[in-house]
Amino acid sequence: MTGITTAEYCAPEEANLDTCTAKKYIDVLPMFEESWVKQNDAKSSLTLTIPENGFPAEDQKLRLVCVPKKAAKNPSHSNAADKTFGEATTNCNVFVTVKAANSATSATSTLQVMAVASGVVGAAGLLAGSL
Repeated sequence: MTGITTAEYCAPEEANLDTCTAKKYIDVLPMFEESWVKQNDAKSSLTLTIPENGFPAEDQKLRLVCVPKKAAKNPSHSNAADKTFGEATTNCNVFVTVKAANSATSATSTLQVMAVASGVVGAAGLLAGSL
């Protein structure tokens, strides 16, 4: 699976990021709407927000991947302020469990997903900057 999509995710059981099988969100989130997935302006990240009435009947697992873009090779425009997450070339995986609607923790699952994904991306950025 290559590129970012607002309707698909990687199958959690597959190991290879480049050839993972694309699965549709609607298969695990029956009420899924593409409006739940927002892409940032640079089209380099996604935010999945599940509304309170959109949680599945049973716990579901998703695998979200990040494949940071390589930095442009233009040293004349490079300065300390330009050193951002996009310079890393390490892929990452975020395994997410979306709790069932009847679960006491389902209402906070969206916040946990966003926090975990942000933490992984932030850590990858810090590691890339320290190399």
